[in-house]
Amino acid sequence: MLLHHLLTLILFLHVSEGDVTPRSMCDAWNTIIQNSDSTNHTSAVTAARRVINYVRPGSTVIDVGGHLGIFTQSMLDPTLLSDTGDRRNSLPGLVVIFEPVRFLHLCQIQRLGSTDAARSIRFYNVALGNDDHMLMDIVVAPYEPDPDGTPSGWNTLLAEDPTLLGNEANLLTSSTATKETVVVRNLDRVLAELGTERERDVSVVKIDVEGFEGEVLRGALPWLQRMAATNGSLPVFVVEVGWGTLLHPHAVRNGRTYRAMEEIGCVCWMFSFSFSLLLLLPPWCFAH
Repeated sequence: MLLHHLLTLILFLHVSEGDVTPRSMCDAWNTIIQNSDSTNHTSAVTAARRVINYVRPGSTVIDVGGHLGIFTQSMLDPTLLSDTGDRRNSLPGLVVIFEPVRFLHLCQIQRLGSTDAARSIRFYNVALGNDDHMLMDIVVAPYEPDPDGTPSGWNTLLAEDPTLLGNEANLLTSSTATKETVVVRNLDRVLAELGTERERDVSVVKIDVEGFEGEVLRGALPWLQRMAATNGSLPVFVVEVGWGTLLHPHAVRNGRTYRAMEEIGCVCWMFSFSFSLLLLLPPWCFAH
């Protein structure tokens, strides 16, 4: 697996677009991330700080919609403080990161693949959804910088009217937006492939997939039901909810999914900073 990532990265580093190579773009973004206060990367770092004290020693963390890998990097950072200012209790044994956009996936490998934490990361260049082993087109927003200088993360598999996105519609309807065909897996099957020990010890799942979160959760339900039925450990979910729970074009179906998760044992909590963030907490969190 590591050899595959290295060979892929070598090919990636030699592809150029005019005077700008993918490597130079990733290097520039990595410099911004390294030289910035981590609070600038609000969504990923705030989500990480909210849940790091739920990470059990040596457990598995799932990062769905990994973008540049900032959440994954935060999960493996022993110096990161929780959102209450506490020092973290423990580090995961493995972070599994899913990013369907190939360029961003390769940037993750370039940024994190040579770090000390690399042995604790498994990179997947796939999307997650309800179905397994299917092909879908993802709309890829142009790599225009967000206020923090890193590229926009507004890449979506949700085939809906982009005007529903409000201000972000300009990115997805831009003449420079592109489409990329990607592989979609589901979390139930991927975790089964990782093995019984890993699938029974997932402590945190982060989902940031620009409106496709309902499909990701529906693909996780068989695994969650299996864990609940066999006394496996249910994870904490931290989910960015595209357009909120009520304005989402799939609000009714997603509402049923959230209720199904509550029936399994996950309690829903909502809090916001610059977008809606949903926490799904299993019973063990309340004794934490």
